Amino acid sequence: MKFDVPSRALAKAWQAAQIAAADEEGRSILHRSALVEVFWDHGLRLISTDSYILVRAWVSLDPEGGYLEPPVDEEPDEVFVVSDPDHRGLGLLKYIQKLYRKELDETAVPMVTISKRRAVPDDQGVFEGLEAEALHIDWPEHEEVILPILEGEFPVWRHLVNDKMTEATDTISFYATHPRRSGEARRALQGPIDRLDVEREAGRDRLRSRTVVGSSHAGPFR
Repeated sequence: MKFDVPSRALAKAWQAAQIAAADEEGRSILHRSALVEVFWDHGLRLISTDSYILVRAWVSLDPEGGYLEPPVDEEPDEVFVVSDPDHRGLGLLKYIQKLYRKELDETAVPMVTISKRRAVPDDQGVFEGLEAEALHIDWPEHEEVILPILEGEFPVWRHLVNDKMTEATDTISFYATHPRRSGEARRALQGPIDRLDVEREAGRDRLRSRTVVGSSHAGPFR
C-alpha cells in the first residue's frame, strides 16, 4: 500500500483522531491509535475512540476534496490500526499545516506519501514474512515518521451510526472532559460546534444542544 495524501486534510483528521483516542495504556488497541479504512484511489477513513467519544474523519485523496466519504455500509479495500504513541506523526503533520496555514490554494500545500511496509529484518532472526508492519508517513526530502501497526481487534463501531436513535431523556451526564474533547475534535476538523445551553422551563432545567458554527460530514459521535 502506497499513495500520496493531502497533508492538510490528513493533519485535521489525525489531530481529531488523537483527541478522541485513549490516553491510558490499559487498552493498547485504543492507546493513541486510529482504525484506518482504505478506499483505493478515493480516500481514507480514520476512526478513533476511548470507548466514550468516537471520531470518524474522512480524508479525500483529492487535494480539493473531490472524493466524498463512502456510505458507512460500504466495505473498505483495506483496514489496519496504527498507533502514534509519541505523537510524532501528529507533530509532523501539524508542522506542515502551520507552515502553509495562509496558503489558500489546496493544490499548493504539500502532499505526504503514506505506505505500509514490513520492518527490515534485524539480527534477532525473525522468520521471513513475519516481520512487524509499520506505517510510513513521508514528507519527501524533509522528514519521514514510522509508526507501528497494531495487532488486535478494534471495537466494532458501525452500529453506533446505523442504529443511532434520538430519544427524550430526563437526565444526561458527562465526564468533565468529554464536552471539551468533543469540541476540540470538531475544531480540528473545522466542523460544526455544538453549544449546550441550560434553559429553565416550567420549573425544570432543560439541556439543549445548538449547532452554532459551520458544517461538516466528519465529526465526533457522543
